Amino acid sequence: LLCTIEVLYSGVVAVSVSNNGLDFSFKQLPFYFPSVTAPSLQPSSGSLSGGPRVDILGMVNEMSNSTFACRFGLSYVSGFVARSRLFCTSPPTVSLGEVQVSVFDDLELVSVESLVFEYKRTPAVSVVHPSRGGHSGGTLVTVLGTGFDVTGVTCHFGALGVPQLVSDITSSSAVICLSPASPDVGIVNVEISNDEATSFSSSGKKFLYEQGTIVTALQPSVWSGTGDRQIVTVVGRHFRDDEDLSCRFGQKSLARAYFVSSSLVLCSISGGHAGSFMLSIGNDGLNFGEGMTFQIREQPITISEVHPTSGPMMGGTQVSIRVFGLKVMVREFQCIFGALRVVATVSPDGQPSCISPKIAHADTVILRFEHEGGPVQGAEFAFKYYNNPRILSIAPSVGPLDGGFTVTVVGIALGSRSPVCYFGETVSPARAQSSSLISCNSPSSTTAMVTNLEVSLNLGVDVTANGPEF
Repeated sequence: LLCTIEVLYSGVVAVSVSNNGLDFSFKQLPFYFPSVTAPSLQPSSGSLSGGPRVDILGMVNEMSNSTFACRFGLSYVSGFVARSRLFCTSPPTVSLGEVQVSVFDDLELVSVESLVFEYKRTPAVSVVHPSRGGHSGGTLVTVLGTGFDVTGVTCHFGALGVPQLVSDITSSSAVICLSPASPDVGIVNVEISNDEATSFSSSGKKFLYEQGTIVTALQPSVWSGTGDRQIVTVVGRHFRDDEDLSCRFGQKSLARAYFVSSSLVLCSISGGHAGSFMLSIGNDGLNFGEGMTFQIREQPITISEVHPTSGPMMGGTQVSIRVFGLKVMVREFQCIFGALRVVATVSPDGQPSCISPKIAHADTVILRFEHEGGPVQGAEFAFKYYNNPRILSIAPSVGPLDGGFTVTVVGIALGSRSPVCYFGETVSPARAQSSSLISCNSPSSTTAMVTNLEVSLNLGVDVTANGPEF
């Protein structure tokens, strides 16, 4: 009689025969299957106190009248078969480290492969922070204690079905866990496992699953963006009077919330970019519940002032623009001098400026502005390009220390409504006599000195260079 079978397991099995597939011979003979795959232990580690049930994978015995035993180092424990799998419970020990595991069938050694089980220190939890979080989960919880395995540990929150894997292992005394969602609110124990979540610490440190905050109304729910801040009244449920009570605007912007009642808090929102954002409340400043949409409308841009409104035709004049509403603008702002476009730079306080481009001849052009590719309505100014001024001579070129001496400046293209003279760094008002002649009074000086005399035709924004000495 030849029998063909599929080899699925390693170990000793009983062999019997039947003529009808129902009644088998009373006498059975043992047959040994070699390992299909190398036997292994699951889990392969446990605490010194013993206890995890170890599944010996790759070995089986279906002889119901046999007695199994496992030896962990020098300690024997009884084993059992369930669903064609062999199990043994690791015994307690006093020494850390690896031990050899052997399997015996009726006191005969069955396993011939090398099986190793590692005894690890029993973890203990001393601090859980924060000690509360929303029942929807997602709270980053720092767990402090001793005996954590830096190669990988598991957190367990109460009797939840699946332990939550550790988010970060910082040391053998600190780990960071991500709390899993809980179907109920209430207090649970937080424990740590070093052995693949088969046995846990028993420190009994508590974590409170609480009802998450819910925002049901915002007043106002839309802000025009005017002013530096907007106070928003937040109506909802489950707000707590806590020093860490916070408003979250979008995903990153946090601000302190002001508690009024369990259903009412106040949030102060500072100016930001235009758009729609989620406003939510966190009792602990870390976990935020259900929010509602808050909208910041882009404040219309208005331009109140441009300075200066003139500059030399060689360009290079820094034109400052006084703008309202630019605080919410984050994209391109352009100045258009006639047909020439210039991209503005924006200062830290949100005010733009442009450098005037060079043109071929003196002219007055229309200065317009664009924001995000569209024109800024109602903002047009006349900008006068004048000929590049040049000083030819001054008379006299010497004056008394106490100042007040009239100096005549002769040059080219000096005509202006408000020229000024510069004696070094000192400014002196000037009077235009003609396009080639202006006069100004010398300032006082405490010491005799020689300085250059320069002229500006747009209130000091652009100044001539290399003027004659005075």
